[in-house]
Amino acid sequence: MNKKILKAIKIAVIIFIIATLVFSLIVSQDEHHLETCHEDHCIYCAIIHIAQNIISLSIAFVVAVVIGVLIYFFLSRLNKEQIVFVQSSLVFQKVQLNE
Repeated sequence: MNKKILKAIKIAVIIFIIATLVFSLIVSQDEHHLETCHEDHCIYCAIIHIAQNIISLSIAFVVAVVIGVLIYFFLSRLNKEQIVFVQSSLVFQKVQLNE
Protein backbone atom coordinates (compact mmCIF):
# COMPACT_ATOMS: atom_id res chain seq x y z
CA MET A 1 0.00 0.00 0.00
CA ASN A 2 2.84 2.39 0.85
CA LYS A 3 4.58 1.69 -2.45
CA LYS A 4 1.45 2.68 -4.38
CA ILE A 5 1.12 5.92 -2.43
CA LEU A 6 4.80 6.70 -2.88
CA LYS A 7 4.55 6.02 -6.62
CA ALA A 8 1.49 8.26 -6.89
CA ILE A 9 3.29 11.05 -5.02
CA LYS A 10 6.32 10.74 -7.33
CA ILE A 11 4.10 10.94 -10.41
CA ALA A 12 2.24 13.94 -8.99
CA VAL A 13 5.52 15.76 -8.23
CA ILE A 14 6.86 15.07 -11.73
CA ILE A 15 3.63 16.29 -13.33
CA PHE A 16 3.71 19.39 -11.14
CA ILE A 17 7.32 20.18 -12.13
CA ILE A 18 6.57 19.69 -15.83
CA ALA A 19 3.42 21.83 -15.58
CA THR A 20 5.38 24.56 -13.79
CA LEU A 21 8.06 24.56 -16.46
CA VAL A 22 5.51 24.69 -19.29
CA PHE A 23 3.53 27.45 -17.56
CA SER A 24 6.72 29.40 -16.90
CA LEU A 25 7.82 29.01 -20.50
CA ILE A 26 4.50 30.35 -21.74
CA VAL A 27 4.29 33.22 -19.25
CA SER A 28 7.90 34.30 -19.63
CA GLN A 29 7.34 35.06 -23.31
CA ASP A 30 4.96 37.96 -22.49
CA GLU A 31 7.39 40.84 -22.97
CA HIS A 32 4.61 43.19 -24.15
CA HIS A 33 3.19 43.60 -20.63
CA LEU A 34 6.60 44.42 -19.16
CA GLU A 35 7.12 47.17 -21.75
CA THR A 36 3.70 48.78 -21.35
CA CYS A 37 3.14 48.42 -17.59
CA HIS A 38 3.80 51.52 -15.49
CA GLU A 39 2.52 50.36 -12.08
CA ASP A 40 4.93 50.01 -9.17
CA HIS A 41 3.71 46.73 -7.70
CA CYS A 42 2.07 44.91 -10.60
CA ILE A 43 1.31 41.28 -9.82
CA TYR A 44 1.52 40.29 -13.49
CA CYS A 45 5.01 41.75 -13.79
CA ALA A 46 6.06 39.82 -10.68
CA ILE A 47 4.66 36.57 -12.12
CA ILE A 48 6.47 37.17 -15.41
CA HIS A 49 9.77 37.82 -13.59
CA ILE A 50 9.34 34.68 -11.47
CA ALA A 51 8.61 32.64 -14.61
CA GLN A 52 11.71 34.03 -16.32
CA ASN A 53 13.80 33.13 -13.27
CA ILE A 54 12.40 29.58 -13.23
CA ILE A 55 13.27 29.10 -16.90
CA SER A 56 16.75 30.55 -16.41
CA LEU A 57 17.43 28.34 -13.40
CA SER A 58 16.17 25.21 -15.15
CA ILE A 59 18.41 25.92 -18.15
CA ALA A 60 21.38 26.51 -15.84
CA PHE A 61 20.61 23.26 -13.99
CA VAL A 62 20.44 21.27 -17.23
CA VAL A 63 23.71 22.79 -18.47
CA ALA A 64 25.41 22.00 -15.14
CA VAL A 65 24.18 18.40 -15.22
CA VAL A 66 25.35 17.93 -18.82
CA ILE A 67 28.78 19.38 -17.99
CA GLY A 68 29.03 17.13 -14.94
CA VAL A 69 28.10 14.03 -16.94
CA LEU A 70 30.61 14.89 -19.65
CA ILE A 71 33.39 15.50 -17.12
CA TYR A 72 32.59 12.22 -15.36
CA PHE A 73 32.50 10.36 -18.68
CA PHE A 74 35.84 11.72 -19.89
CA LEU A 75 37.58 11.33 -16.53
CA SER A 76 36.38 7.76 -16.15
CA ARG A 77 37.88 6.92 -19.55
CA LEU A 78 41.12 8.78 -18.85
CA ASN A 79 42.72 6.59 -16.23
CA LYS A 80 41.85 2.94 -16.42
CA GLU A 81 44.08 1.04 -14.08
CA GLN A 82 44.28 -2.68 -14.19
CA ILE A 83 44.40 -4.00 -10.69
CA VAL A 84 46.50 -7.09 -10.38
CA PHE A 85 46.16 -9.00 -7.17
CA VAL A 86 49.43 -10.45 -5.96
CA GLN A 87 48.99 -13.74 -4.29
CA SER A 88 51.07 -13.99 -1.19
CA SER A 89 50.03 -17.37 0.09
CA LEU A 90 52.66 -19.88 1.11
CA VAL A 91 51.72 -22.25 -1.70
CA PHE A 92 52.14 -19.51 -4.31
CA GLN A 93 55.50 -18.52 -2.87
CA LYS A 94 56.70 -22.14 -2.92
CA VAL A 95 55.66 -22.51 -6.56
CA GLN A 96 57.57 -19.33 -7.38
CA LEU A 97 60.69 -20.63 -5.67
CA ASN A 98 60.45 -23.96 -7.47
CA GLU A 99 60.40 -22.26 -10.86
